[in-house]
Amino acid sequence: MSVNIKTYIGVYAEVMKNVFSEYSDVYAEELIPYVEGHKDVKFDAVYDGMCGNYLYFGKTLEKFGDYEAFESAEMDLVDMKSLITEVETELIKLRLMSEDVQIKFMVFNHYS
Repeated sequence: MSVNIKTYIGVYAEVMKNVFSEYSDVYAEELIPYVEGHKDVKFDAVYDGMCGNYLYFGKTLEKFGDYEAFESAEMDLVDMKSLITEVETELIKLRLMSEDVQIKFMVFNHYS
């Protein structure tokens, strides 16, 4: 069995706990477009399907996989604030926003 790795750069919130308190599971009908990466949605839900350790919901700025090079990325802080607002608005719409949810700029590796 081979493992693929993707590196994500973006604005995300960890929402695993909220998903299970609001929906039956990660693959609830309302969340499928985000988890599966449908082209008509502007946000991503990156789920650790191997271990179930995280579900990051947010806006991906860059994503690259095995053997892909990444050189640099820039973003204006004003744009960052508007992205955070967009993510928060979508989380509220999906009933996943709560006091303990923090939206952050993140860089992480995702294994599948």
